Amino acid sequence: MPLRRAHRRSIYSRGWILALALILAQGPAQAAGELDDPAASLAIEATAPSTEARDLDARLFRAINLKPGHKDALDPLLLSIMPLGDRTAIAIPLGLYAWGRMEDNKQLRDAGVLTAAALASSALATEGLKGLVARKRPAERFGDAQTRIVGPRAADGRSFPSGHTSNAFAWATVLADLYPKGSAAFYGTASAIAFGRVRLGAHYPSDVLAGALIGYMAGRFVVSNRDFLMRREDPPTGGTAVGISRQFHF
Repeated sequence: MPLRRAHRRSIYSRGWILALALILAQGPAQAAGELDDPAASLAIEATAPSTEARDLDARLFRAINLKPGHKDALDPLLLSIMPLGDRTAIAIPLGLYAWGRMEDNKQLRDAGVLTAAALASSALATEGLKGLVARKRPAERFGDAQTRIVGPRAADGRSFPSGHTSNAFAWATVLADLYPKGSAAFYGTASAIAFGRVRLGAHYPSDVLAGALIGYMAGRFVVSNRDFLMRREDPPTGGTAVGISRQFHF
């Protein structure tokens, strides 16, 4: 048990370190462009990641996004799965819970509760970071003439991190833990959504990478604290006392 908890802490630590690195990679560059004070801008740029790293993100975006006006055979498929990552993804936990009630299946009901918790946790982290980083979407940087935008334009102009991707990986991580045989399908769908956000012109690659990390970490947090979230009581610990363990695991 100690090893398993230590392993979980190691996964969380590495994930948050990488997420923090991605945040720092976007935040300083964005802030520098919004300051009027040249000295302040220079100071921020001095602490920002290399220009090469930011340029690589832009080059990868252009390569995946393809040229404006290009008709891609994957577009209809990618557009069809986008609702699994937007706000309508709440239908996943609602559907699972309702199905579990109809079939009297506790695991399905648990899946509904846990995926809802993961989506809520992921959304809170994602929205907080969007406000903190305030990175503009690719079309605002390159212009519509140089960006291939497929489907509805995102109403939220903040690009980092990708909310669709964080939502998708949040529910996928929970379901992969509860139903291991479907892991490839769950993570495959989430990965396709992440790829689609870049392919369809809504996000940079670093946006979806950060979103995937946030969603995965939210999902792991929820499944690691499943007993607490489902409010299960531990057996009596001695005498007539009843021990109730409600401890978060990180």
